[in-house]
Amino acid sequence: PDVSFSVNKVCQFMHSPLDKHLKAVKKILRYLAGTKDYGLKIDKCMDFKITGFSDVDWGSDMDDRRSTSGMCVYMRDNLVSWSFKKQAVVSTSTTEAEYRSATQVVCEIMWIHSLLNDLKVSFQKPSVVWVDNRDAVCLAGNP
Repeated sequence: PDVSFSVNKVCQFMHSPLDKHLKAVKKILRYLAGTKDYGLKIDKCMDFKITGFSDVDWGSDMDDRRSTSGMCVYMRDNLVSWSFKKQAVVSTSTTEAEYRSATQVVCEIMWIHSLLNDLKVSFQKPSVVWVDNRDAVCLAGNP
């Protein structure tokens, strides 16, 4: 499960929590206690193909109608970055929400490229960003 999404959701109610929010926090803590020995294996390889994925749950939060953006970035088969957060503004269309999310992925990939350049790591393949909205892809190709 995505712990960051669950934590984000209960944090929205931390100024006036109810019993159901406390129960949710306890479930999160039990999950973390049960998975504390899990790890992430990163293979050694010279092929640094970076791929990003973005998705948006457009306006589904009934409390404030803001979209929740999700993104993840892989280096080869290894997940190296991920994020789920509410967008700061209310998007008026799915295209706008998806485009904002894709922008977040591109910024993260640019930061990873910068980090790899600082470490003197070279890569030949261009990065790829996958977006699941045709209009957002068209907008990115022809702003």
